[in-house]
This record gives sequence, structure tokens and C-alpha cells, in this order.
Amino acid sequence: MFSIVSITVLSSFFLLIFLRYPAEKINLIDKPNYRKLHNKDTLLTGGIAIYFSIALSLILSPSLSTFYINLMLISSTTIVIGALDDIYDISALFRILFQVLIAYLAVIILDIRILSFGNILGLGEFVLGGFSTPITVFSIVACINAINFIDGLDGLAGTQILIALFGIVFFLISSKNQSQDMLFSFTLIAALMTFLLFNLGLVKNFETFLGDSGSFFLGLVLSVLLINFSQSPINYFNPVTAIWLIALPLIDSLYVILKRVYSGQKPMKADNLHIHFRLKKSGISDKKILSLLSLLSILVSFCGIILDITNIEEIYSFVAFLFLIFLFFLINLKFFEEK
Repeated sequence: MFSIVSITVLSSFFLLIFLRYPAEKINLIDKPNYRKLHNKDTLLTGGIAIYFSIALSLILSPSLSTFYINLMLISSTTIVIGALDDIYDISALFRILFQVLIAYLAVIILDIRILSFGNILGLGEFVLGGFSTPITVFSIVACINAINFIDGLDGLAGTQILIALFGIVFFLISSKNQSQDMLFSFTLIAALMTFLLFNLGLVKNFETFLGDSGSFFLGLVLSVLLINFSQSPINYFNPVTAIWLIALPLIDSLYVILKRVYSGQKPMKADNLHIHFRLKKSGISDKKILSLLSLLSILVSFCGIILDITNIEEIYSFVAFLFLIFLFFLINLKFFEEK
């Protein structure tokens, strides 16, 4: 495993440098505007580099899992469409239709479905039956957009995904899993950590963003892992634990969408309502915002993990998560709403 992870790191590092030149040729660059927190042109090649470094690592792996081969093949379309969106700014409707199609393909080809929510109502297992496929598609699309929405500050989306992946790896280690699940998770972590060196400006003159190609790809992959690992017959963790691992992106996107709808705006309309924009407006520096939100996500994920491993009934975990949503909404309405 160490050799494969090393290949991931080296290939990610090389690609993040090499892709600068073709990106400049095709204008795969994010330019500053009124709703962006950066002040100079920045490459949008992070997702592309992550994708191809993981693909190379899987190809060189001694044993290839059909599941992850198919996942990477399906994900290739997110890289293409995401890059086109970065260059040409594709309409929100087209993006949603594309995400629904990709989510449906993932359900069919990978044979993943949310079959049960567990005992979240305290009345026994909540089995979805015929609603399984549409709810799974909806959940994948929701996760993709949650990651895309939170990608508005250097390092924020990457650290949120990284925290969720470390939570997943904890459960894999606890189950003594040494399969392709562990290998894929570690290659993804290695690629993301390498990307963050560039994203946070630690590699000078090569600052890079994920781009929509990266947020689409990572949102799809993360949702697939959370669904697959929380459902029968694998069940590394409870279904409700999955939402704890990506709580901040999910809750923030829920708040923003509801706020837009309440204000009579389109749900996918770009604005400055996300938590990182609000914190920035209140005068907090980018580094402090990143540290604060990362620490918050670590604490929330830790709470979800503790609730899972101590065998607390799922209904109590779900009620606690609902309280977390209420608290987030209350803080936003109390301290960040415009007067």
C-alpha cells in the first residue's frame, strides 16, 4: 500500500505543476470577481490532477477492484463536464440534469442504494423499498452540490472532504479492513493532501483550486463511499453516521437553498450566503475561517463517530443531528443576517 500511496503523491505533485501550462492555454483559470475571496487569477486544475493521480495508482495496483474501476470510469465524466463548466460557465439546470444522470449511472453500474435509514425514528428499521433508487440519486446529487457550495475559500472544500475520509478510514481500521476499500481511501487522502499544498499556496507560483471538475468528482466519490459503507451487507457504520461525517457542507447548503427559496430566488443562484462568506464579511481572516470551520467539522465528525461506536440508538443520533441543524440556523439568523 505504501508504494501505491507514494505514487499517488508524486504523480499528484507532478500533475499539479505540469497542468499549469495547458490550463493557461485553454483558459482553465478562475478570475476574481465580487463574490470570490481570492484576488488573482488561479488555476482550476486541482480536480483533474487528483483524478489522474488516483487513476494511475489504481492501474499500478497489484489487484484492481471492479467496483473502483467502474467508479473512476463514471467519474471521468464529472471531470469533463466540470472542466467545461469552469471554462464556459454552464447553466445550473444543465449541471443538475448531468448530476442526476451520473448519480443514476452510479446506482445502476455500481449497484449501490440506500436501502435503509436504520432505526432513526425509534420504530424499527426504516426500509425504503421502492423509494431506494430515487432517494439514493437525490443523496448523491445533494452531496455533489454540498461540496461544490463549500468550495469558496482556499483549503475549505479539501479539508472538509479530508475530515470525512479520515472518519471513513477510522471505521475501516476498526473493522480490520485491508481490502481495496482501504487502498482507495488512502490514495484519495494522499492526492487531496498533496493538492492542499498547492491550494494553500505552500508551493509558490502554482496556486490551484479544485474547480467544478474537482468538486463534482470528489462529491460523487465521497457520496458513493458513504452510501456503500453504511448499507448492508458492508455496514462499516450506521446510515445516520454518514451525514455526521459531512455535516458542515450539508447543513450549510441546506440553509443557503432554503434562504434563497424563501427570498424568492433560484435555489442554485450564486451568492454570498455561505458560512465562509458570512464569516469573511464579519472581518475574520481567511486562515482563521479555515481553522474555525475545520475544527468545527472535526468536532462534529468526532461526535458522530462516538455516537456510532458506543452503540447509541440511531434515533438519538438523528435527533442530535437535527438539533445541530437548528443550532446552525439559529446562529446564522442571530449573528449573520443582514439588518
